[in-house]
Amino acid sequence: MQLKKYHLCQASLMACLLLPVAARADIVTNGGFESLTGQLNSGTGGGALYGATGWAIVDPNTTADPGTQATGVCSTGGAAPCGGGFVPHNGSNAFWGGAYNGGQGNNPTGLPGTVSQTLLPDVNGQKYTLSFYLAEVGGGADKYWNVMWNGVTVDSGTQSAIPYTLESVTVTGTGGSDALKFSFYDNGGTAYLLDDVSVTATAPEPGSVTLLSTMLFGLAGLVAVFRKKLS
Repeated sequence: MQLKKYHLCQASLMACLLLPVAARADIVTNGGFESLTGQLNSGTGGGALYGATGWAIVDPNTTADPGTQATGVCSTGGAAPCGGGFVPHNGSNAFWGGAYNGGQGNNPTGLPGTVSQTLLPDVNGQKYTLSFYLAEVGGGADKYWNVMWNGVTVDSGTQSAIPYTLESVTVTGTGGSDALKFSFYDNGGTAYLLDDVSVTATAPEPGSVTLLSTMLFGLAGLVAVFRKKLS
């Protein structure tokens, strides 16, 4: 009976030790853009573009001409599937970053389209791995993308005609909330594609190390007590 109690106690403590690891969940909402909101354009031409749950989308091409939406979520399904070489990395949807300089008052200064999200909750000082898959269809020049974390650029590029490629960068939580923002401009080709955005803790959160140490000492003490009783 004592031996069973010993093993039960040991198992319970080990489960508690694993809790900080299990708690390292992805803090991005709808990182695969699979949950859609309203349609943003007419759906004619290249296909329909949608909003996405948890994300704020800004398209500069609609300022002068609402019919030129070039930034939003594309889908392989629905009444007007996206064309132009669109393929999601996973699932049915991906973000389409196709802002361009259309002339005649249509984004003449070449502003990028953006998709952003405020991440909750986070931990002050916690290191996170920000990862995402990026592709570009159409080729050509005159294009760029960048990623901002709390208003600071943490990753960027000008790649052209690339398949989905994993991008990864380490960022730091500020406590309370963090702002994640992607910007895309693709005047020389068709669009950048973004999919499977993720932000996960890279190490035990501040305070977890202390908790783990305390629990390990407790486990060692209990093991010693039970061994003494069993001997």
